[in-house]
Amino acid sequence: MLDDALESPDWWLLRLGRRMRDRQPQLDFWWDLYRGQHRLPELPANVGEAFREFQRKSRTNFLGTVANAPVHRLRALGITDAEGNPDDDAARWWQLNRLDSRQKQVFRVALSQSVGYMIVGPHPTRSRTRPAGPRR
Repeated sequence: MLDDALESPDWWLLRLGRRMRDRQPQLDFWWDLYRGQHRLPELPANVGEAFREFQRKSRTNFLGTVANAPVHRLRALGITDAEGNPDDDAARWWQLNRLDSRQKQVFRVALSQSVGYMIVGPHPTRSRTRPAGPRR
């Protein structure tokens, strides 16, 4: 059962997930551009299939290159709470979940679709007193 207390991690997950769902057509359009699947211009009916195939093959994926260029130069420098103070628990969860190596995925999504969310916290099915991490 989700914790629906105002501004809890579950509340944020639902809020941000709904916001992304509401923008899905726009996000799909941007994802297609990022992958180089640009929409082709409307053509008259008398244009042959060979010309349409030529158009599909001649697409160049500049936007994927533009979105990927800064990804490798970005990295999280620290984790803070809502007031901007260092959050040691969140930083520990970040490290235990190996998010240093996974943050580039979030940056890539954010740069290709203008939005990307990440929540750091304890595993929802494990004890709240122990931070999420690999079991030994």
